Amino acid sequence: MTYLGYTPRTYFEDPAASAAADTCREAAGLAAWRASRQGGATDGDRAATAATLQPYLAEDLSEDVGADDLDREDVDDADVFVEAEANRFFAALGIPPLRSTD
Repeated sequence: MTYLGYTPRTYFEDPAASAAADTCREAAGLAAWRASRQGGATDGDRAATAATLQPYLAEDLSEDVGADDLDREDVDDADVFVEAEANRFFAALGIPPLRSTD
């Protein structure tokens, strides 16, 4: 399972809430999936895709980071708005963007 934002382990401050994150493995798996959907790709293409996707994937934060620390006032809402972040992730993965419900 791959998460954007925070893993359940971090969000709920409970190590049992989800398996430990392995963003390298998760990004490689997504890159392999993308290559299979697009008729294959070279190892270099998959590695480049994985490197592009990895920064979007949630990592487990250390135990000293609590739920109160997840609400950061120094981050612009436009940078973390879930639909915008998901669309950037989808674009990196080669998936069409979410449609606005406006």
